[in-house]
Amino acid sequence: MTSTSRTIVLALTLPLMASSASAQGSPDVSTRRELLQRAVAARDAGDHARALALFEEAGRIQMRPGLRMSLAQEHLALGHGLDACEAASACVTDVQADLASPESGRVMQGCAALVTEACAPFGRLHLTMDMPVPAGLRVEVRGRAVDLASGAATLYAEAGDAEVRATAPGRDAFAGRVTVQRGSTATLAVSLPSPAASNPASLAATPVPPTPLATLPRTAPTNPHPAAPAPVARGGIASQWWFWTALGAVVVGGTVAALAAGGVFNHTADPVGGTAYTVNAIDLR
Repeated sequence: MTSTSRTIVLALTLPLMASSASAQGSPDVSTRRELLQRAVAARDAGDHARALALFEEAGRIQMRPGLRMSLAQEHLALGHGLDACEAASACVTDVQADLASPESGRVMQGCAALVTEACAPFGRLHLTMDMPVPAGLRVEVRGRAVDLASGAATLYAEAGDAEVRATAPGRDAFAGRVTVQRGSTATLAVSLPSPAASNPASLAATPVPPTPLATLPRTAPTNPHPAAPAPVARGGIASQWWFWTALGAVVVGGTVAALAAGGVFNHTADPVGGTAYTVNAIDLR
């Protein structure tokens, strides 16, 4: 830390402690005031690790811009460059949100000086996410937790490739990598799709195979105009047409001859229809 920053921090710590002591009747206020006094004593003694722990404990009771400035100072003294940068940046943000505070001008000067000193080696990473963010969201950049509940967050990061991981119950995990450059801002969109959305095949309706048509027995094509009659299967003599014709003639002829010999035909009838043919007739008595 530069001598100018140290002078500003030391000048502001005691007035802030005195302001805290003005509140009466609250055990938390009394405890916080005691922690601040012990932290300043440890810092003056060069015990920055103890001073940092005491300042952090006091901040859990109530965090103020001046206390964030003290945290940045101790982190910087311990070589925690990124932590110091983040604490100083948060201090500037807090002051901007409470410009009506009497000490806002002096605190802003001290925090701005710490930002210039502590944040110079780093770049910035801007993360975004669609709203609403999923319940139980956890985002980490190089293993450091990031609050992305508002859908956006900007943080300082060391130069180089930064791995961003995000998880949430019932969602597929996100893993991304972005390159951060010193003095510039990189942007990365974090997305946690549901398992169904990340698998397009699961969103499509299951295809139903077409119902096969009934298979009809295949028949030989018919020719409406055959060139020749279909051949008759060859068999024995009994299958020939002339055989049955001749047999019928023999049977009929024999029957008639037998009737004539027996005198059944007893007279000759007149010619039929004026023709020259005569017909043997039978009188039934």
